[in-house]
Amino acid sequence: PIFANGYQVGLVKDIQFDYSGQGDIIVAFSLNDKMHLPVGTAAAIESDFMGNVRMNLVFPTTNTPLPTGEGSGMGLLHKGDTIPGSQAEGLMARAAALLPAVEQMLPKLDSILMSVNTLLADPSIARTLHHAERVTADLTTSTRQLNTLMANLNRQMPTLLRTITELRDEYKIGVMEADIDASVDAEKMIEAGVRSIQIHTGGECAMDASMTQQALNEFDTSDLDLLFMENVGNLVCTAEQDTGATVNVEILSLPEGDDKPLKYPLMFTVCQAVIVNKVDTRKFFRFDDEAFIERVHSLNPDAKIFFLSSKTGEGFDAWTGWLREQIKAYKAE
Repeated sequence: PIFANGYQVGLVKDIQFDYSGQGDIIVAFSLNDKMHLPVGTAAAIESDFMGNVRMNLVFPTTNTPLPTGEGSGMGLLHKGDTIPGSQAEGLMARAAALLPAVEQMLPKLDSILMSVNTLLADPSIARTLHHAERVTADLTTSTRQLNTLMANLNRQMPTLLRTITELRDEYKIGVMEADIDASVDAEKMIEAGVRSIQIHTGGECAMDASMTQQALNEFDTSDLDLLFMENVGNLVCTAEQDTGATVNVEILSLPEGDDKPLKYPLMFTVCQAVIVNKVDTRKFFRFDDEAFIERVHSLNPDAKIFFLSSKTGEGFDAWTGWLREQIKAYKAE
């Protein structure tokens, strides 16, 4: 086939050896009727890896468009004219040119492979790889612990927000948010339309009664029916400090496990109510409800236990109903 700019424009008709000249090859070819060649066109024959041969027409370098059609003007080749040709360097030739360089590289590759094998056989390398695996395992464990810690620190916010949503039409509600630093939680409450104040504990791991009093001096609660104080999120310090609250409620996330009463008994002893939230994740985590209830009641027989889902609303009727009873009893005193 004959190609021009990647398109087939004709076919080879005959190939002859020029015995009268210098051993040139004469190729006769035909073109599409609409194809006309400008003077200066050359031909290049090339082959690919599969042995297929093609001839490419190489046009002279010019900005003049390629003429197509009768009467296109002077400067065109005519039937029977001869154009110069050459054999282009095909893929096989280019590959062959690379072979010397490849042959020079092979000994170096052998040397590199031998060095790698020597390194891998070194016991110190094996120990290093084993150490790296242990470091990776430790990082994985640390990541899980960090995720648990973050779940612990943030576990109360969805439950508190949904509780306020359930009760805000019946009661005037305020929130005191306690943290070591920042005001993220209070800002979330304000965005939700809840009157809120942020308390910074100054590095202390929990609120105490004096901090509560200072906050009350700055936060007008005279018209409130219900005031929530969200303490710093841990199960140790918060259990050891008396904040002056009327009712203490512990919020536990189901993914944290049913063994928390065994690890932090004081927290479950001083609380009047215990909430297990995120119960909608039950299918992903093991949590024995009966074992948990038994462990809490062994420490605090009077503790009320609620299983909630802030996502689905499961259990909120029982929880908010109990809160209403507490508010009614407090106002009756």
